[in-house]
Amino acid sequence: MPVTGTFKRKLSQSLLILRAEEPYIEDYQMKMLKENEIEGLLEVRGKGLDNASVYEYDVSGKTSIKSIFDNSQITPGEIKQCIAQIKNVVEKINNYLLDADALVLEPEYIFRGEGKYFFCYCPKWRRNIRGAFHKLTEFFVQHTDYQNIQCIKMVFMLHKETMEDNYSLKMIMDNLQSIENEEPANKESEDKSDLFSYDEKEPDWITCQEMGNQMLNEEDRFWNPVKRFLQKHRKPKWGDFEGLYINEEDFDEE
Repeated sequence: MPVTGTFKRKLSQSLLILRAEEPYIEDYQMKMLKENEIEGLLEVRGKGLDNASVYEYDVSGKTSIKSIFDNSQITPGEIKQCIAQIKNVVEKINNYLLDADALVLEPEYIFRGEGKYFFCYCPKWRRNIRGAFHKLTEFFVQHTDYQNIQCIKMVFMLHKETMEDNYSLKMIMDNLQSIENEEPANKESEDKSDLFSYDEKEPDWITCQEMGNQMLNEEDRFWNPVKRFLQKHRKPKWGDFEGLYINEEDFDEE
């Protein structure tokens, strides 16, 4: 059964309500959540209503990342912080013997407040955590700052790495840190237009003969698929990404 979400706002409180059309059961997951305050998870109250399961989360003073980044572009620091907190929450969920597939990673249900990210745990959610995380990276792709080279590298790496069946969040965090630690490019010499025209520059014939397939260095192998991806999906106006479709073939290396 699909889980639907609605918001209920009062004068002094804002609630997110997730509802599943199946009978409510006070299972070990809800008992674990009631007895333990798990860092990063929103406090939840479950109940049965009209033969349905209803879960209420207090989101007062918090804003969904969908609302935030529909109106602004995500930065490298925000990406790194969000991924780090997802990794931390998943680890804590596992420590409490909870099902990570019940962690809700939809942008409209991930909240930020007081400089932190907060997540919903819903026993009726039942969505593969790896697929859900990969889908979240698509949201990052849509809302990234395409004038920021570091941000482009981060979202491209995230989306590409999470296509693998057995990707590691720890390895992804290490890769994010490596990108963040890179020396910034020379601002005066860097031409953003080169990002979209580089493929048109062909090497001379003699160099091709001498070096053959080895002439593409690691940087080329990274940027060529990135540029193809951006050329295909970049919109004329920043922020207008409705209907963007991501094809995994865009990320195949040459």
